[in-house]
Amino acid sequence: MIEILTTYSIHLFSIVLLLVIFILSRIKRDTGTFSMSLFYAILFINILLLVLEPLSFLADYVGVVAIHYLNYSLDFLIFLLSTMIVGLWASYIDYKIFKKQKRIYKRLFYQHITILAFILLIINFFTPILFNVDIQTNVYQRGYLFSIRYILIFLVYIHILFMAFKYKSIQNNRIIRGVLLFLLFPIIGSIIQMFYNELYYQFTGLALGVLVVFVFLETTSGNKDYLTNLYTRRVLDEYLDNLVVNMLSFTIIMIDLDHFKDINDKYGHQKGDEVLIEFSGLLF
Repeated sequence: MIEILTTYSIHLFSIVLLLVIFILSRIKRDTGTFSMSLFYAILFINILLLVLEPLSFLADYVGVVAIHYLNYSLDFLIFLLSTMIVGLWASYIDYKIFKKQKRIYKRLFYQHITILAFILLIINFFTPILFNVDIQTNVYQRGYLFSIRYILIFLVYIHILFMAFKYKSIQNNRIIRGVLLFLLFPIIGSIIQMFYNELYYQFTGLALGVLVVFVFLETTSGNKDYLTNLYTRRVLDEYLDNLVVNMLSFTIIMIDLDHFKDINDKYGHQKGDEVLIEFSGLLF
């Protein structure tokens, strides 16, 4: 048992990390949001993958027929869930950018690659194009189309990057940084594991990605307004209090946007938000 825990200690550490993130998010959140629902789905599928992967490796070379079917089922689920979680990541980032649930529903939560993966897995029952588990020796072997999973996943990653840069004018820069850092870990992990299957970095890389996104996109300090990226009233009060306590001189400028309500009434609140974002950028 100790030997197994030592071998897959990186999986165990990643699972503990994800559970800690979940507990912290539950403690810090008062109400549930659509983005958090997506985030939790990603988190728990990641945990499931971290559990299934070691089980599939442990089942290899066990020459028992029952274990053979268990092993095949595990590999089936891993293949399917690894595409599903990437689609959920795309849904999460899309929602963070556009804030529209209907847009996510319309795009089927970006599960097109999961549907394609499921079709390929059904074909794989009859012709091992993705992978095969020998019924006698229970040895796992990759099929000639096994790498298509990585190709599909990388295409979704590229799409996420494209969205993040194309629509960066309507979102907080923190999202861009979070997305870029998130993509770094799973991409590197997937590439490494694609060539070296004994190195378990694909789903552990995803766990690091969850941590980065949690820090950048879900943990808010309250120091800055989400829309304008300007400091909040609380920060202003603390800053002024510090100046007063230290008897430092300062100047205050009061600015008012005239007829701003007319912009909202005539062009809609989306345009009003864009005006606020543009105006806040002029203040820097």
